Amino acid sequence: MPQSTFLSYPIDEHRYINVLTIAGSDPSGGAGLQADLKTFASLHCYGMSIITALTAQNTCGVDSIHSLPSTFVRQQLESVFNDIRIDAIKLGMLEREEIINEVAQFLEEKGADTLPPLVVDPVIYAKSGDQIIDNNAITILKEKIIPFATLLTPNRQEACRLLGRDSVGVDDLEEAAKELIKLGPKAVVIKGGDARDCLVFQGQKNPIWIGETKDWVDTPNVHGTGCTYAAAITSFLGRGDQLLTAVQKAKIYITEAIRAGATYEQGRGAGPVCHHWLSIDRNFIQIAWLSISEIYNRIKQLLFLSEIADGTLQWKKFSFFIQQDHLFLLDRKVVCDLLLSRIINTNDELKLLLKEIADSSELGAENIFRKYNVTDKSAELHDKSMACMAYTNYLKNLAKNNNPILFTLVGLVPCALIYQKVGEYLKRKQQTESLPPTNQYYQVWIDTYSSEQRRQSIEKLLAMVNRLYSSTWSSNQHAELMKIFQKAAEYECEFWTEAYNSV
Repeated sequence: MPQSTFLSYPIDEHRYINVLTIAGSDPSGGAGLQADLKTFASLHCYGMSIITALTAQNTCGVDSIHSLPSTFVRQQLESVFNDIRIDAIKLGMLEREEIINEVAQFLEEKGADTLPPLVVDPVIYAKSGDQIIDNNAITILKEKIIPFATLLTPNRQEACRLLGRDSVGVDDLEEAAKELIKLGPKAVVIKGGDARDCLVFQGQKNPIWIGETKDWVDTPNVHGTGCTYAAAITSFLGRGDQLLTAVQKAKIYITEAIRAGATYEQGRGAGPVCHHWLSIDRNFIQIAWLSISEIYNRIKQLLFLSEIADGTLQWKKFSFFIQQDHLFLLDRKVVCDLLLSRIINTNDELKLLLKEIADSSELGAENIFRKYNVTDKSAELHDKSMACMAYTNYLKNLAKNNNPILFTLVGLVPCALIYQKVGEYLKRKQQTESLPPTNQYYQVWIDTYSSEQRRQSIEKLLAMVNRLYSSTWSSNQHAELMKIFQKAAEYECEFWTEAYNSV
């Protein structure tokens, strides 16, 4: 997964991704809740923090720990949970058993089924080697906190301590992870340091290895790597990624943060990673997505979509929509073929992407009637609908003219992205509003456009657009690209509106 891919999928305007860390502080800023909050912000999440302990530490080590009263930790928890929706939680240093008991009781009262994803980073040692929680706390952590975890993220030293072993070597990671899974978390990833990370899921026999040893960065600046890695996983879970995807993306984030941090000098000991390395990139997709928030909100309110979700949409309207979508897919393949004919350099990645879109468009058009049990009337449709014709003519004109290829790619994005966003929105709507079961073919449509597999496929297109945008950026080009994105989004809205009004 290229690093430009993992933050391509945009978040919605006016809806923060709320991510909470429950952890101790680091006044030097490299670890603890300070590192968590920097990571959350870097990954476009709204960070919140509950402080469990104050430390006096720097890059050289931990000098002192001042643990807060457990009742005050409880008050912080209640204040946040009673007011703000939380999309994911990261749990870091819990220094005393009283605090662990308080947090465990609070989580139990909330109920495991209602909690958002919970990443437990069992902070036992500082990077300097100092043990920073007491021995009794470790026992209570294993018994009362880890069973709640969506993911447990120890390093080798912490895995060793949790298992009561003398050591956990590189060759022991799989066995150690399988032992830790017995403590009750849904998954365990043991951070391998200069080796790959070992991810094990509850109920699955084979481990998944994360990262490559060739990507390891040899630098002393690794203060806060564990906190940052776990915080990144939490952020991606909050953004809606599945657990495996979240871990893979977080591994890229922490690897690049270490690589960027290796070039800095900070402190006399183990310096921090560079949490803000992403800020040098221009994320066109995020900017463009926020620019169409009004259009997207209109789309979400369309009766066509709400009636698909609750099963009340007239079949004739859905059938008309599928007929037009079939014609759109055929023309999208034409657009991709036009772009492929224009590529004269050796941009193999762009060629491969366009070939994938062309092939998926052709296959989608071929299978769409069977998939949704709609009678193929394409031979009877001598003319496209007005909305479909305007949309496809616009895209074909972009591809035919001497515009940069990026212009047409940007024109293709709203269809792919808005369908996915709508699918995810309708899926959430079904789950949160307890809607009655919908028509089975409407459900197939919703499931198709809310799938993780499709989302990952879209992210490749989004990443390519961001990459081409960053390499050719100019203010004039930016303005034109924004117009294209917004125009295509309007065509999407018209496409659904026309289908609903077709009968």
